[in-house]
Amino acid sequence: MSSNLHQFMDQHVAVIGAIVLALIILSGCFELFVLKQRALGRTTFFWGLTVLSLWVGVPFTRSRIVAATAVFLIGLALIAIFSKAAKRPDEHG
Repeated sequence: MSSNLHQFMDQHVAVIGAIVLALIILSGCFELFVLKQRALGRTTFFWGLTVLSLWVGVPFTRSRIVAATAVFLIGLALIAIFSKAAKRPDEHG
């Protein structure tokens, strides 16, 4: 049984990674739009960005590390832009 699980995971590692990443992003959307918890949603998006950057960077080669760093910095800038552009309910008055 254990051998079958390892074989399945080896064959479908990209799909499993994409599902984990999608679940992190969806939980961030849930926190942001349903629970109205902006800070919690941004934190979850940050962890999703971290997971995505690691996924891009592994296995560690020079070009993959550069690509992962670029993904992380662009994503961080987008989170900052979103945070600055988003109006909080207490800021309307």
